Amino acid sequence: MGDTNSFRMTTKELAKLYQTTPRTIHRWKADGAPIHDEPSMREWISAVRNRDSHDETAACRNAEADNARSSELLSRLDDTICALRIHFYAQKRLHGETLELFNSVKQGVVRLADHCGAVLVNR
Repeated sequence: MGDTNSFRMTTKELAKLYQTTPRTIHRWKADGAPIHDEPSMREWISAVRNRDSHDETAACRNAEADNARSSELLSRLDDTICALRIHFYAQKRLHGETLELFNSVKQGVVRLADHCGAVLVNR
């Protein structure tokens, strides 16, 4: 198969050979895969799978870091809301619409923290 002048397999035949779909063969062709050179193609497939595995691992690490940053930011936001609430309460300005606003924002932060899996101290 490595000889470029040899018989060229159809997309269907290539899909059967590499145990995939014709659509994947077309995609691989567009990506520049050596689809008519079986030994090179086996190496190419292995390299792509290895690259994808590393990409997934990196994505998991990035997601964990994003979750940690989200938790920290939500915690800081929650602390700020609590500090403002105490400040307004001390000045006897925390009533009516202002109180409703603080409660509403606090509920939003709690819901967002629950969604992100963040732990809030001032619950």
